[in-house]
Amino acid sequence: MIDISRTGKNLSIVLQGGVFEKNSTEVTNIASEYRKLFPESEILLSISSSDFLNFPGSSENELIPYKQNLSNQKFINVCNILNSLVDKFIFCDNALPLPPVNVKHPNCNANYQIEAAKRGLAEATREFVLRVRNDFLFQDDSFINQYIEMSGNVRGRFSVFQERIMICSLFTINPYAVERLPFHYSDWFHFGKLADVRLLWDVPHISLNYMTYYMNNPYLPGSTELERHFLAKTGVEQYISFGFFSKHFPELKLACHNDIRSRRESIDILLDNFCILDHKKSPVYFPKYMNDFQYRPNQKICISHKSWDILSKNRNVDPEEILSYHKESIYKHDITKFPFVLNASDLKTKIGKKLGKDIVIPHTDTGGVAVFGPHFNIVGGSYRACIYISSLVCEGALMKVRATLDHGKEVLNEREFAFENYNNDFLETEKSLKIDFCFDCPHTLGQDFEIVIEVNRVEDMSISHIEIFDLKKNPDIKEMPLAFQYYMNISSKIMKKSLVEKRSRDPYAFFRDSKSILAKYPKKIFMEKYKEINTEE
Repeated sequence: MIDISRTGKNLSIVLQGGVFEKNSTEVTNIASEYRKLFPESEILLSISSSDFLNFPGSSENELIPYKQNLSNQKFINVCNILNSLVDKFIFCDNALPLPPVNVKHPNCNANYQIEAAKRGLAEATREFVLRVRNDFLFQDDSFINQYIEMSGNVRGRFSVFQERIMICSLFTINPYAVERLPFHYSDWFHFGKLADVRLLWDVPHISLNYMTYYMNNPYLPGSTELERHFLAKTGVEQYISFGFFSKHFPELKLACHNDIRSRRESIDILLDNFCILDHKKSPVYFPKYMNDFQYRPNQKICISHKSWDILSKNRNVDPEEILSYHKESIYKHDITKFPFVLNASDLKTKIGKKLGKDIVIPHTDTGGVAVFGPHFNIVGGSYRACIYISSLVCEGALMKVRATLDHGKEVLNEREFAFENYNNDFLETEKSLKIDFCFDCPHTLGQDFEIVIEVNRVEDMSISHIEIFDLKKNPDIKEMPLAFQYYMNISSKIMKKSLVEKRSRDPYAFFRDSKSILAKYPKKIFMEKYKEINTEE
């Protein structure tokens, strides 16, 4: 049984990366948050390079800025705070930048990364370690629960580590999708046994010839456009993981980045030695890549936690059956599982802006299209769209909502909603204004489905997401037990009018969402009957 102290007593945290004038405050704040989260942990800051720190003058216990910066109080404060938070500083001065891995990338700092990881891990002393970029923060300790739960899955013949190492789905590349890159396991963070993580990073620096491989060598026949963007022989992630695992399994093959001869084995190694974080259940702060977490195609371009979990628990299943996607299926989604959530990242806007997780429409007198898209496909059936409006301030506004196919050419339904002197007048129990809107799709598969929301004038408005529900058959009241029928009759007299209306309009949503202890029995009865009649269909 894995036992990880919630105070961090048996945990080392190795924060690695450059500390510069531009990111010094963020690094300090992240170190501070880790200290609050794990007060008894050992925190090490492995610094690959810096433009304001005096490396020769600093020590493992103290950071000192260069003399010319002493007049700048900010850097003195940064050093003082870090000195109070960090147990040991490690300085890496044996690395230089390299040419880019890919034509679309900047210069590569892989050797800085390797050097900082190796030195930081060498100085760590606790049983478990979180080796992580210094701009990545776990905002609570729920990732530990995930790690412990996933560690119990059965492991196979490619197991090397004492325990699995947790990694991120981004960018653990799916070698059966658009970029066929076996052994490309994410290196943003590694969480596991210190002894295991040390082994993984025991690799030499990358050479200039390796990074410029395709300047003098042809691409493999059949390489895709994306695969031909590479300049280096492989990705850095491939270099690290294949360099390690090929020592243990000499039969593995990776002559270049898209050599797929050991593609199946690369998945088996992933399943036996790693586990993939479900970032939806463990909040993270990582500003540089937050949009990538929301970008829906990454669920297929990369190997998601869900795919890892299915394959890990069903080792007889061929990974190709789960992971194979054509390019069109990656970027074109079918809405088939319900309820289906369309986040702001899926939707488009003409008069608004995407700010955080919402689409925000500022003051407008003339109005226009606040939301449209996402142009997914939807199977035939009857549906309800629930639009979640997280802010609405207006004197008098008219909102037109319609569901369409074929980029608006076929209208499935359209409704208007009027608001007078509205000022975020949500219910006490609700965090947003919910607008329900029903429609039917008459086709076996409706192409380019979208929800369009037009507004004429608002002072302030923001839309967080849209949820699509499948309007399946609800149980008839006469089919239910007498005790349930009595509950329905009595509760109608004491419940708020809005809840009674919700129960009449959509009983499934009403009972599904109910959290009242008084509704525990009727909820159980209803949901069991609901499942029974819809399974029969």
